[in-house]
Amino acid sequence: MPNTDWCLGIPFGVDTPHFSTFSKNYERRFKDSDIFEEIFVEIVNQAIKYKLVDGTTFYTDSTHKKANANKNKYEDELKEKHIKVSTTDKESGYYHRDNKEKGFMYLDHRTVDDKCNIIVDAYITSS
Repeated sequence: MPNTDWCLGIPFGVDTPHFSTFSKNYERRFKDSDIFEEIFVEIVNQAIKYKLVDGTTFYTDSTHKKANANKNKYEDELKEKHIKVSTTDKESGYYHRDNKEKGFMYLDHRTVDDKCNIIVDAYITSS
């Protein structure tokens, strides 16, 4: 068996494609497709089949991911309180906390099954 990366089939020591190759393919070829969700669900189903996931204990955590939005370009919406809405990425939410970077963000939520630390759910919301 050749000494290669099992996922991509690239021999060890050979440079992998730049990450933008994958992101540009996603944007151009798969943007309106659910293929990545289908792959994720299939992997989780296989993990369940091979008893790597048992459903006894789950952990969920979230982390902020920076939006592709300028934190200084926003409109103020006056509802019960001032809400900043990005003019470039209206789906993102404005995040501000003491001693943390302020700006437009998304929340990346992950749920993990405790048995083998397999991610069984992932979703994004505005922060």
